[in-house]
Amino acid sequence: MKKKSVINNYIRTRQKIMDLIEPLSEEKWDEIFLGKWSLKDFVAHLIGWDIWGLKASYEILKGKLPSYYYKYYDDDWATINGRFVKRYKKGRKKNILAAVKKSHRKLVKELGKIPERSYNKDFGARWQGQKVTIASDTLFQANDEETHVKQIQRWLKTGKSQ
Repeated sequence: MKKKSVINNYIRTRQKIMDLIEPLSEEKWDEIFLGKWSLKDFVAHLIGWDIWGLKASYEILKGKLPSYYYKYYDDDWATINGRFVKRYKKGRKKNILAAVKKSHRKLVKELGKIPERSYNKDFGARWQGQKVTIASDTLFQANDEETHVKQIQRWLKTGKSQ
């Protein structure tokens, strides 16, 4: 997949999330909607993944497997997600929204600086026998966020936590 398509896919997916959650009230942001997570928890986890997604891209360029794969891999990435929530869930809705917009802008800006030829290049990083590239890692994140879009939509439609 071309660099522009990878980045645009990620931007579109994140925008879907923002379109769903930004208009919601502060009270709605405090409601549990996914497991034990509120929207504030969820958005804090997005901030963490933006930061680690950028770190992962630099690691891949150096021929390394992104460190989150081997440091924090467990059921549904629960350990790393818990750390992200604890670290980035700061303040009210307004503060968390500003932080996630900033982290995503930075990630997208830095992804844009990486040369096209490096997006699908095999730098030697492998996970469970599969080649890990900047494109595949970024698309993995976008696909995960697309799953979250559906979870948020179901919650808003049914009022029931997932």
